[in-house]
Amino acid sequence: MTSIEKDVIDALENCASISLNTLGGINHLLEQNDDFYRSKLLDEILKIVLNDIDIGSQSELKDLTNFVNKCLTLNDDEIVVRELALAICSHTDILKGCFKELISLLTNSNRTGFFRSQYLLSAFSLSLHSSAYKYAFIAYMLEEENYQEELFKDSYFKILGLSYSHFNQEDLFEKLEQLIKVYPNDELLYELGMAHMNKALNSEKQIDVRKNFKIAKDYFTKVDNTAYSNAECYKTALEIFLGFFSSERESFNIEKILELKNRVELSN
Repeated sequence: MTSIEKDVIDALENCASISLNTLGGINHLLEQNDDFYRSKLLDEILKIVLNDIDIGSQSELKDLTNFVNKCLTLNDDEIVVRELALAICSHTDILKGCFKELISLLTNSNRTGFFRSQYLLSAFSLSLHSSAYKYAFIAYMLEEENYQEELFKDSYFKILGLSYSHFNQEDLFEKLEQLIKVYPNDELLYELGMAHMNKALNSEKQIDVRKNFKIAKDYFTKVDNTAYSNAECYKTALEIFLGFFSSERESFNIEKILELKNRVELSN
């Protein structure tokens, strides 16, 4: 056990606060050997660093990025890596420099599905806050073919669907349609339902609205609603919307659709 780990454990056991300075500062942490970066306490150490780092200092932010990148690269504890991923998602403004390292780790075939799923979540979060990262992330999602491992597959399908909803890139939608032919699982069915909902809500022609709502309903109907309760809610809402279409009435108020969609989301 290193002296840094001992200080952290003592603070945790005594419910005492501990500062980055007590740990020797960010430069001291960067000087530690690889064994330190494999510590099961690394997530706790990162919390201390994030709490005390001077975000107004470009040099400290660069050091912070290097520190987190080393943590991501060397640590193989599932709890620690999950906490690292959540930290990146919560601090996208100061940890955006981790994006390239995350993509590099995602394309490393030696990484297991669990770890890749955490890297994917972090990279997606960063891409939402940077146009440069957005296109790099889309390129990665389109090029990725190594998603067979169970612990990564559903995460990839989920993020692919969310990427289409956020970025509205047709290439992402087309990949969803290609994948459902090979992997007809609930996650893909649900994401395709959401994708067609998105298409309907962004359509200008009523015929396209109705067409996409109908396709979305069909996808939600196929989803196991015990695992995806939202699918049943959306299916029910769409049945109501589609019921508005009749020979006497061929249009309806998009604002009402958005209002009900928001209610469904809030209820879940």
